Amino acid sequence: MTNSNQIRRYGSINSQTIIKCICIGANALTGCGVFTFPIIAPSLADRLHLSQPQLSTIVVAGLIGQYPFAALGGKLFDKVGSWACSLCAMSMFAIGYGLFGWTVHKHVSEDYPVSPAAFRLMVGCFFLLGLGSMFSYFSSTFAAAKEFPRQTGLATGIALALFGLSPLFLSLPSSWFIAGKDYVEAQSYIIFLGLVTGIVHLLSSIGFYYSIRSGQSRNEPTSEIHAEQPSETSPDEETPLIPKTSTPAEEQSFLTLLADKHFWWLWVSVALVTGSAEMIIGNVATIVVSLPKAESPKLTVIPNIVSSQVQIISISNTLSRLIAGPLIDIFCPSPFATDARRPWPGRVGIIASAAMLLGTAYAYMATLVKFQSQVWLLSAATGIGYGMIWTVIPGLVKLVWGEANLGRNAGMISYAPFFSTPVWSYIFANNVQRANGPISGGHEHNCEGAACWGATFEMASVTVFIVGLGLLPLWKKWKGWV
Repeated sequence: MTNSNQIRRYGSINSQTIIKCICIGANALTGCGVFTFPIIAPSLADRLHLSQPQLSTIVVAGLIGQYPFAALGGKLFDKVGSWACSLCAMSMFAIGYGLFGWTVHKHVSEDYPVSPAAFRLMVGCFFLLGLGSMFSYFSSTFAAAKEFPRQTGLATGIALALFGLSPLFLSLPSSWFIAGKDYVEAQSYIIFLGLVTGIVHLLSSIGFYYSIRSGQSRNEPTSEIHAEQPSETSPDEETPLIPKTSTPAEEQSFLTLLADKHFWWLWVSVALVTGSAEMIIGNVATIVVSLPKAESPKLTVIPNIVSSQVQIISISNTLSRLIAGPLIDIFCPSPFATDARRPWPGRVGIIASAAMLLGTAYAYMATLVKFQSQVWLLSAATGIGYGMIWTVIPGLVKLVWGEANLGRNAGMISYAPFFSTPVWSYIFANNVQRANGPISGGHEHNCEGAACWGATFEMASVTVFIVGLGLLPLWKKWKGWV
Protein backbone atom coordinates (compact mmCIF):
# COMPACT_ATOMS: atom_id res chain seq x y z
CA MET A 1 0.00 0.00 0.00
CA THR A 2 2.81 2.39 0.86
CA ASN A 3 4.57 1.81 -2.45
CA SER A 4 1.29 2.27 -4.29
CA ASN A 5 0.68 5.59 -2.55
CA GLN A 6 4.20 6.75 -3.34
CA ILE A 7 3.73 5.88 -6.99
CA ARG A 8 0.50 7.86 -7.04
CA ARG A 9 2.20 10.80 -5.35
CA TYR A 10 5.24 11.00 -7.57
CA GLY A 11 3.45 9.97 -10.73
CA SER A 12 4.76 7.61 -13.36
CA ILE A 13 6.58 8.88 -16.42
CA ASN A 14 4.14 7.83 -19.10
CA SER A 15 2.94 9.22 -22.40
CA GLN A 16 0.37 11.46 -20.73
CA THR A 17 3.03 13.06 -18.53
CA ILE A 18 5.33 13.59 -21.52
CA ILE A 19 2.55 15.21 -23.54
CA LYS A 20 1.66 17.48 -20.65
CA CYS A 21 5.28 18.52 -20.18
CA ILE A 22 5.56 19.40 -23.89
CA CYS A 23 2.34 21.42 -23.75
CA ILE A 24 3.41 23.18 -20.56
CA GLY A 25 6.74 24.14 -22.09
CA ALA A 26 5.27 25.26 -25.43
CA ASN A 27 2.62 27.44 -23.79
CA ALA A 28 5.10 28.96 -21.37
CA LEU A 29 7.56 29.84 -24.14
CA THR A 30 4.95 31.59 -26.27
CA GLY A 31 2.57 33.00 -23.66
CA CYS A 32 4.17 36.34 -22.80
CA GLY A 33 4.34 38.23 -26.07
CA VAL A 34 2.81 41.32 -24.46
CA PHE A 35 6.24 42.03 -22.90
CA THR A 36 7.77 42.45 -26.37
CA PHE A 37 5.95 45.78 -26.78
CA PRO A 38 9.15 47.87 -26.35
CA ILE A 39 10.42 46.31 -29.58
CA ILE A 40 7.56 47.80 -31.63
CA ALA A 41 7.20 51.05 -29.65
CA PRO A 42 9.65 53.06 -31.83
CA SER A 43 7.75 51.98 -34.96
CA LEU A 44 4.39 52.98 -33.47
CA ALA A 45 5.76 56.34 -32.33
CA ASP A 46 7.22 57.11 -35.76
CA ARG A 47 4.60 55.74 -38.14
CA LEU A 48 1.43 56.40 -36.12
CA HIS A 49 2.75 59.48 -34.27
CA LEU A 50 1.79 58.11 -30.86
CA SER A 51 2.82 60.16 -27.82
CA GLN A 52 4.43 58.69 -24.72
CA PRO A 53 1.14 58.66 -22.75
CA GLN A 54 -0.51 56.85 -25.67
CA LEU A 55 2.29 54.27 -25.84
CA SER A 56 2.07 53.81 -22.08
CA THR A 57 -1.71 53.36 -22.32
CA ILE A 58 -1.33 50.56 -24.86
CA VAL A 59 1.30 48.66 -22.91
CA VAL A 60 -0.54 49.21 -19.61
CA ALA A 61 -3.66 47.69 -21.19
CA GLY A 62 -1.60 44.61 -22.01
CA LEU A 63 -0.02 44.42 -18.57
CA ILE A 64 -3.22 44.88 -16.58
CA GLY A 65 -5.18 42.66 -18.97
CA GLN A 66 -3.54 39.75 -17.19
CA TYR A 67 -5.34 40.52 -13.94
CA PRO A 68 -9.09 41.40 -14.05
CA PHE A 69 -10.17 37.83 -14.79
CA ALA A 70 -7.35 36.01 -12.99
CA ALA A 71 -9.67 34.56 -10.35
CA LEU A 72 -12.01 33.38 -13.13
CA GLY A 73 -9.04 31.84 -14.94
CA GLY A 74 -7.99 30.09 -11.75
CA LYS A 75 -11.51 28.77 -11.27
CA LEU A 76 -11.59 27.54 -14.87
CA PHE A 77 -8.35 25.69 -14.26
CA ASP A 78 -9.64 24.20 -10.99
CA LYS A 79 -12.96 23.03 -12.44
CA VAL A 80 -12.24 22.22 -16.11
CA GLY A 81 -8.51 21.88 -16.60
CA SER A 82 -5.49 23.29 -18.39
CA TRP A 83 -6.85 22.44 -21.85
CA ALA A 84 -9.65 25.00 -21.45
CA CYS A 85 -7.19 27.70 -20.34
CA SER A 86 -4.98 26.96 -23.33
CA LEU A 87 -7.95 27.18 -25.69
CA CYS A 88 -8.97 30.54 -24.21
CA ALA A 89 -5.40 31.80 -24.63
CA MET A 90 -5.42 30.77 -28.28
CA SER A 91 -8.62 32.74 -28.89
CA MET A 92 -7.32 35.87 -27.18
CA PHE A 93 -4.02 35.79 -29.06
CA ALA A 94 -5.64 35.23 -32.45
CA ILE A 95 -8.07 38.13 -32.00
CA GLY A 96 -5.65 40.49 -30.24
CA TYR A 97 -2.65 40.14 -32.55
CA GLY A 98 -4.80 39.96 -35.66
CA LEU A 99 -6.82 43.12 -34.96
CA PHE A 100 -3.76 45.03 -33.78
CA GLY A 101 -1.84 44.23 -36.98
CA TRP A 102 -4.84 45.19 -39.11
CA THR A 103 -5.24 48.49 -37.24
CA VAL A 104 -1.60 49.42 -37.70
CA HIS A 105 -1.82 48.63 -41.42
CA LYS A 106 -4.97 50.72 -41.94
CA HIS A 107 -3.91 53.81 -40.02
CA VAL A 108 -0.26 54.40 -40.98
CA SER A 109 0.20 58.01 -42.04
CA GLU A 110 3.23 60.23 -42.56
CA ASP A 111 1.30 63.40 -41.73
CA TYR A 112 -1.58 62.61 -39.36
CA PRO A 113 -1.70 60.91 -35.97
CA VAL A 114 -3.84 57.82 -35.47
CA SER A 115 -7.55 58.43 -34.98
CA PRO A 116 -9.06 58.17 -31.48
CA ALA A 117 -11.20 55.18 -32.54
CA ALA A 118 -8.18 53.32 -33.90
CA PHE A 119 -6.18 54.12 -30.77
CA ARG A 120 -8.94 52.72 -28.56
CA LEU A 121 -9.02 49.57 -30.70
CA MET A 122 -5.26 49.14 -30.25
CA VAL A 123 -5.66 49.51 -26.49
CA GLY A 124 -8.42 46.88 -26.53
CA CYS A 125 -6.27 44.51 -28.57
CA PHE A 126 -3.44 44.67 -26.08
CA PHE A 127 -5.88 44.12 -23.25
CA LEU A 128 -6.92 40.88 -24.98
CA LEU A 129 -3.24 39.91 -25.31
CA GLY A 130 -2.79 40.42 -21.58
CA LEU A 131 -5.85 38.30 -20.94
CA GLY A 132 -4.41 35.61 -23.19
CA SER A 133 -1.14 35.70 -21.26
CA MET A 134 -3.06 35.07 -18.04
CA PHE A 135 -4.79 32.00 -19.49
CA SER A 136 -1.47 30.77 -20.85
CA TYR A 137 0.11 31.29 -17.42
CA PHE A 138 -2.52 29.13 -15.72
CA SER A 139 -2.35 26.45 -18.41
CA SER A 140 1.40 26.06 -17.86
CA THR A 141 2.43 27.05 -14.32
CA PHE A 142 -0.40 25.53 -12.31
CA ALA A 143 -0.53 22.48 -14.55
CA ALA A 144 3.13 21.90 -13.66
CA ALA A 145 2.41 22.35 -9.94
CA LYS A 146 -0.38 19.76 -10.01
CA GLU A 147 1.45 17.30 -12.22
CA PHE A 148 4.44 17.16 -9.81
CA PRO A 149 2.99 17.83 -6.32
CA ARG A 150 6.09 16.64 -4.43
CA GLN A 151 8.41 18.99 -6.33
CA THR A 152 6.16 22.03 -6.55
CA GLY A 153 9.00 24.53 -6.24
CA LEU A 154 11.07 22.90 -8.98
CA ALA A 155 8.10 22.29 -11.28
CA THR A 156 6.68 25.79 -10.99
CA GLY A 157 10.19 27.23 -11.15
CA ILE A 158 10.85 25.56 -14.50
CA ALA A 159 7.44 26.53 -15.90
CA LEU A 160 7.82 30.11 -14.68
CA ALA A 161 11.36 30.21 -16.05
CA LEU A 162 10.10 29.24 -19.49
CA PHE A 163 7.29 31.77 -19.16
CA GLY A 164 9.88 34.41 -18.27
CA LEU A 165 11.94 33.29 -21.26
CA SER A 166 8.99 33.90 -23.56
CA PRO A 167 9.85 37.55 -24.42
CA LEU A 168 13.39 36.46 -25.32
CA PHE A 169 12.13 33.56 -27.43
CA LEU A 170 9.57 35.73 -29.24
CA SER A 171 11.97 38.65 -29.70
CA LEU A 172 14.65 36.64 -31.49
CA PRO A 173 12.81 36.67 -34.86
CA SER A 174 12.27 40.45 -34.59
CA SER A 175 15.41 41.03 -36.66
CA TRP A 176 13.53 39.55 -39.63
CA PHE A 177 11.17 42.53 -39.60
CA ILE A 178 13.54 45.50 -39.62
CA ALA A 179 12.00 48.36 -41.59
CA GLY A 180 13.77 51.00 -43.67
CA LYS A 181 14.23 53.33 -40.69
CA ASP A 182 16.16 50.76 -38.68
CA TYR A 183 13.38 49.71 -36.34
CA VAL A 184 11.17 46.64 -36.17
CA GLU A 185 8.12 47.03 -38.42
CA ALA A 186 5.17 46.61 -36.08
CA GLN A 187 2.55 45.20 -38.44
CA SER A 188 4.50 42.22 -39.81
CA TYR A 189 6.01 41.33 -36.44
CA ILE A 190 2.63 41.41 -34.68
CA ILE A 191 1.02 39.18 -37.33
CA PHE A 192 3.92 36.74 -36.96
CA LEU A 193 3.38 36.60 -33.19
CA GLY A 194 -0.32 35.99 -33.71
CA LEU A 195 0.31 33.00 -35.96
CA VAL A 196 2.93 31.43 -33.70
CA THR A 197 1.10 31.85 -30.40
CA GLY A 198 -2.29 30.89 -31.79
CA ILE A 199 -1.10 27.65 -33.39
CA VAL A 200 0.97 26.62 -30.36
CA HIS A 201 -1.85 27.12 -27.85
CA LEU A 202 -4.37 25.36 -30.07
CA LEU A 203 -2.12 22.31 -30.32
CA SER A 204 -1.41 22.43 -26.57
CA SER A 205 -5.13 22.51 -25.81
CA ILE A 206 -5.58 19.37 -27.89
CA GLY A 207 -2.59 17.76 -26.17
CA PHE A 208 -3.85 18.55 -22.66
CA TYR A 209 -7.32 17.24 -23.48
CA TYR A 210 -5.96 14.06 -25.06
CA SER A 211 -3.72 13.30 -22.07
CA ILE A 212 -6.65 13.67 -19.66
CA ARG A 213 -9.04 11.56 -21.73
CA SER A 214 -6.38 8.92 -22.27
CA GLY A 215 -5.70 8.76 -18.53
CA GLN A 216 -9.42 8.35 -17.84
CA SER A 217 -9.81 5.53 -20.36
CA ARG A 218 -6.93 3.64 -18.73
CA ASN A 219 -8.19 4.37 -15.20
CA GLU A 220 -4.90 6.11 -14.40
CA PRO A 221 -4.95 8.88 -11.79
CA THR A 222 -4.22 12.26 -13.31
CA SER A 223 -3.53 15.40 -11.36
CA GLU A 224 -6.40 17.31 -12.96
CA ILE A 225 -8.99 14.60 -12.32
CA HIS A 226 -8.05 12.98 -9.04
CA ALA A 227 -6.91 15.38 -6.35
CA GLU A 228 -5.48 13.25 -3.60
CA GLN A 229 -6.57 14.47 -0.18
CA PRO A 230 -3.93 14.43 2.54
CA SER A 231 -4.51 12.14 5.48
CA GLU A 232 -5.33 13.74 8.81
CA THR A 233 -2.90 11.39 10.51
CA SER A 234 -0.08 11.80 8.02
CA PRO A 235 0.47 15.47 7.21
CA ASP A 236 2.67 16.19 4.24
CA GLU A 237 3.58 19.16 2.10
CA GLU A 238 0.08 19.16 0.59
CA THR A 239 -1.39 19.95 4.02
CA PRO A 240 -2.43 23.60 4.43
CA LEU A 241 -0.71 25.71 7.05
CA ILE A 242 -4.07 26.80 8.47
CA PRO A 243 -5.24 23.96 10.71
CA LYS A 244 -8.35 22.13 9.62
CA THR A 245 -11.08 20.95 11.91
CA SER A 246 -13.86 18.84 10.49
CA THR A 247 -14.30 20.89 7.33
CA PRO A 248 -12.25 20.23 4.22
CA ALA A 249 -10.03 22.95 2.77
CA GLU A 250 -12.28 23.44 -0.24
CA GLU A 251 -15.02 24.76 2.04
CA GLN A 252 -12.89 27.78 2.88
CA SER A 253 -15.07 30.56 1.50
CA PHE A 254 -14.05 33.50 -0.57
CA LEU A 255 -15.25 35.83 2.18
CA THR A 256 -12.95 34.08 4.66
CA LEU A 257 -10.00 34.87 2.41
CA LEU A 258 -11.07 38.49 2.05
CA ALA A 259 -11.30 38.84 5.86
CA ASP A 260 -7.70 37.69 6.37
CA LYS A 261 -5.57 40.78 7.07
CA HIS A 262 -2.36 38.89 6.31
CA PHE A 263 -3.65 38.15 2.82
CA TRP A 264 -4.12 41.86 2.19
CA TRP A 265 -0.73 42.67 3.70
CA LEU A 266 0.88 40.35 1.19
CA TRP A 267 -1.40 41.61 -1.58
CA VAL A 268 -0.45 45.28 -1.13
CA SER A 269 3.27 44.44 -0.94
CA VAL A 270 3.15 42.43 -4.15
CA ALA A 271 1.12 45.17 -5.84
CA LEU A 272 3.60 47.96 -5.13
CA VAL A 273 6.74 46.00 -6.01
CA THR A 274 5.59 44.13 -9.12
CA GLY A 275 3.72 47.19 -10.40
CA SER A 276 6.93 49.20 -10.42
CA ALA A 277 8.74 46.35 -12.18
CA GLU A 278 6.07 46.15 -14.86
CA MET A 279 6.45 49.89 -15.38
CA ILE A 280 10.08 49.21 -16.33
CA ILE A 281 9.20 46.23 -18.51
CA GLY A 282 6.67 48.25 -20.50
CA ASN A 283 8.72 51.44 -20.88
CA VAL A 284 12.32 50.29 -21.15
CA ALA A 285 12.46 51.42 -24.80
CA THR A 286 11.67 55.01 -23.78
CA ILE A 287 14.38 54.89 -21.12
CA VAL A 288 17.00 53.58 -23.52
CA VAL A 289 16.36 55.92 -26.46
CA SER A 290 16.27 58.97 -24.18
CA LEU A 291 19.94 58.40 -23.32
CA PRO A 292 22.95 59.00 -25.57
CA LYS A 293 25.44 56.31 -26.43
CA ALA A 294 28.67 56.65 -24.49
CA GLU A 295 30.70 57.42 -27.62
CA SER A 296 28.28 59.94 -29.07
CA PRO A 297 25.78 62.42 -27.65
CA LYS A 298 23.50 61.93 -30.66
CA LEU A 299 20.23 60.16 -29.88
CA THR A 300 19.44 57.25 -32.18
CA VAL A 301 16.89 54.46 -32.16
CA ILE A 302 18.85 51.26 -32.67
CA PRO A 303 16.73 48.10 -32.59
CA ASN A 304 19.50 45.96 -31.15
CA ILE A 305 19.75 48.26 -28.13
CA VAL A 306 16.03 48.16 -27.42
CA SER A 307 15.59 44.43 -28.07
CA SER A 308 18.70 43.63 -26.03
CA GLN A 309 17.09 45.19 -22.95
CA VAL A 310 13.97 43.06 -23.50
CA GLN A 311 16.21 40.02 -23.79
CA ILE A 312 18.20 40.93 -20.65
CA ILE A 313 14.96 41.23 -18.67
CA SER A 314 13.80 37.90 -20.06
CA ILE A 315 17.07 36.06 -19.39
CA SER A 316 17.47 37.40 -15.85
CA ASN A 317 13.82 36.65 -15.17
CA THR A 318 14.34 33.10 -16.40
CA LEU A 319 17.52 32.48 -14.45
CA SER A 320 16.01 33.83 -11.24
CA ARG A 321 13.04 31.46 -11.57
CA LEU A 322 15.25 28.48 -12.40
CA ILE A 323 17.48 29.15 -9.42
CA ALA A 324 14.77 30.23 -6.98
CA GLY A 325 12.58 27.16 -7.56
CA PRO A 326 15.08 24.49 -6.39
CA LEU A 327 16.44 26.75 -3.64
CA ILE A 328 12.94 27.15 -2.22
CA ASP A 329 12.51 23.37 -2.12
CA ILE A 330 15.92 22.92 -0.45
CA PHE A 331 16.09 25.81 1.98
CA CYS A 332 12.40 26.64 2.47
CA PRO A 333 10.86 23.17 2.66
CA SER A 334 7.27 22.54 3.65
CA PRO A 335 7.01 22.24 7.44
CA PHE A 336 5.28 18.87 6.91
CA ALA A 337 8.03 17.52 4.63
CA THR A 338 10.76 17.68 7.25
CA ASP A 339 11.17 18.24 10.98
CA ALA A 340 14.23 20.41 10.46
CA ARG A 341 13.69 24.15 10.45
CA ARG A 342 16.66 25.58 8.67
CA PRO A 343 17.90 29.15 9.21
CA TRP A 344 16.72 30.74 5.99
CA PRO A 345 14.83 33.97 5.27
CA GLY A 346 11.77 32.03 4.11
CA ARG A 347 9.43 32.84 1.24
CA VAL A 348 8.41 36.22 2.69
CA GLY A 349 12.08 37.06 3.16
CA ILE A 350 12.70 36.30 -0.52
CA ILE A 351 9.96 38.77 -1.51
CA ALA A 352 11.51 41.40 0.79
CA SER A 353 14.94 40.74 -0.76
CA ALA A 354 13.49 41.23 -4.24
CA ALA A 355 12.02 44.56 -3.13
CA MET A 356 15.39 45.69 -1.79
CA LEU A 357 17.12 44.68 -5.03
CA LEU A 358 14.63 46.66 -7.11
CA GLY A 359 14.89 49.66 -4.77
CA THR A 360 18.67 49.67 -5.20
CA ALA A 361 18.34 49.49 -9.01
CA TYR A 362 15.87 52.39 -9.02
CA ALA A 363 18.18 54.50 -6.87
CA TYR A 364 21.02 53.68 -9.27
CA MET A 365 18.95 54.90 -12.22
CA ALA A 366 17.96 58.11 -10.43
CA THR A 367 21.52 59.08 -9.49
CA LEU A 368 24.17 57.45 -11.68
CA VAL A 369 22.94 56.48 -15.15
CA LYS A 370 24.04 58.73 -18.02
CA PHE A 371 24.38 56.46 -21.07
CA GLN A 372 22.54 53.63 -22.81
CA SER A 373 25.22 51.12 -21.90
CA GLN A 374 24.41 51.52 -18.20
CA VAL A 375 20.71 50.56 -18.42
CA TRP A 376 21.41 46.82 -18.51
CA LEU A 377 21.81 46.77 -14.71
CA LEU A 378 18.24 48.04 -14.33
CA SER A 379 16.98 45.44 -16.82
CA ALA A 380 18.78 42.62 -15.02
CA ALA A 381 17.57 43.68 -11.57
CA THR A 382 14.01 44.04 -12.86
CA GLY A 383 14.01 40.55 -14.33
CA ILE A 384 15.55 39.00 -11.21
CA GLY A 385 13.27 40.73 -8.70
CA TYR A 386 10.12 40.18 -10.73
CA GLY A 387 10.94 36.51 -11.32
CA MET A 388 11.77 35.82 -7.68
CA ILE A 389 8.45 37.18 -6.46
CA TRP A 390 6.26 35.22 -8.85
CA THR A 391 8.23 32.02 -8.26
CA VAL A 392 7.62 32.28 -4.51
CA ILE A 393 3.92 33.20 -4.64
CA PRO A 394 2.33 29.82 -5.65
CA GLY A 395 4.09 27.84 -2.93
CA LEU A 396 3.49 30.50 -0.29
CA VAL A 397 -0.22 30.71 -1.11
CA LYS A 398 -0.49 26.92 -1.14
CA LEU A 399 1.11 26.54 2.31
CA VAL A 400 -0.76 29.36 4.03
CA TRP A 401 -4.24 29.04 2.50
CA GLY A 402 -4.31 25.45 1.24
CA GLU A 403 -4.28 23.66 -2.11
CA ALA A 404 -8.01 23.14 -2.64
CA ASN A 405 -8.50 26.68 -3.99
CA LEU A 406 -4.94 27.30 -5.12
CA GLY A 407 -5.99 28.67 -8.50
CA ARG A 408 -8.51 31.07 -6.97
CA ASN A 409 -6.26 32.28 -4.17
CA ALA A 410 -3.17 32.71 -6.33
CA GLY A 411 -5.37 34.38 -8.91
CA MET A 412 -6.39 36.91 -6.28
CA ILE A 413 -2.74 37.66 -5.53
CA SER A 414 -2.11 38.10 -9.23
CA TYR A 415 -4.75 40.86 -9.23
CA ALA A 416 -2.32 43.00 -7.24
CA PRO A 417 -0.39 44.70 -10.09
CA PHE A 418 -3.69 45.43 -11.85
CA PHE A 419 -4.04 48.50 -9.65
CA SER A 420 -0.43 49.58 -9.21
CA THR A 421 0.93 49.05 -12.75
CA PRO A 422 -1.28 51.77 -14.31
CA VAL A 423 -0.39 54.20 -11.52
CA TRP A 424 3.34 53.65 -11.94
CA SER A 425 3.13 53.73 -15.74
CA TYR A 426 1.20 57.00 -15.85
CA ILE A 427 3.54 58.60 -13.33
CA PHE A 428 6.36 57.63 -15.69
CA ALA A 429 4.50 58.82 -18.82
CA ASN A 430 3.49 62.16 -17.30
CA ASN A 431 7.05 62.87 -16.13
CA VAL A 432 8.33 62.12 -19.63
CA GLN A 433 5.59 64.26 -21.18
CA ARG A 434 6.48 67.23 -18.99
CA ALA A 435 10.14 66.86 -19.91
CA ASN A 436 9.41 66.76 -23.65
CA GLY A 437 10.03 69.87 -25.69
CA PRO A 438 7.24 71.95 -27.23
CA ILE A 439 5.26 70.55 -30.15
CA SER A 440 6.55 71.81 -33.47
CA GLY A 441 5.08 70.99 -36.85
CA GLY A 442 2.60 68.56 -35.29
CA HIS A 443 5.35 66.41 -33.78
CA GLU A 444 6.58 66.23 -30.23
CA HIS A 445 10.26 66.59 -29.39
CA ASN A 446 11.59 63.65 -27.39
CA CYS A 447 13.17 64.52 -24.07
CA GLU A 448 16.81 63.67 -23.57
CA GLY A 449 18.66 62.34 -20.57
CA ALA A 450 17.77 61.15 -17.08
CA ALA A 451 15.70 64.28 -16.46
CA CYS A 452 12.88 62.50 -18.34
CA TRP A 453 12.34 59.88 -15.64
CA GLY A 454 14.66 60.62 -12.70
CA ALA A 455 11.82 61.72 -10.42
CA THR A 456 9.91 58.53 -11.20
CA PHE A 457 12.81 56.35 -10.10
CA GLU A 458 13.32 58.36 -6.93
CA MET A 459 9.70 57.77 -5.97
CA ALA A 460 9.84 54.09 -6.90
CA SER A 461 13.03 53.53 -4.93
CA VAL A 462 11.61 54.98 -1.71
CA THR A 463 8.35 53.07 -2.11
CA VAL A 464 9.81 49.60 -2.61
CA PHE A 465 12.35 50.09 0.19
CA ILE A 466 9.44 50.83 2.52
CA VAL A 467 7.64 47.70 1.27
CA GLY A 468 10.72 45.55 1.93
CA LEU A 469 10.96 46.78 5.51
CA GLY A 470 7.19 46.50 5.97
CA LEU A 471 7.31 42.77 5.27
CA LEU A 472 9.38 42.08 8.39
CA PRO A 473 6.37 41.58 10.72
CA LEU A 474 4.82 39.15 8.24
CA TRP A 475 8.12 37.29 8.01
CA LYS A 476 8.29 37.00 11.80
CA LYS A 477 4.74 35.62 11.98
CA TRP A 478 5.37 32.88 9.39
CA LYS A 479 9.03 32.24 10.25
CA GLY A 480 9.81 28.54 10.23
CA TRP A 481 6.64 27.71 8.26
CA VAL A 482 6.78 29.36 4.86
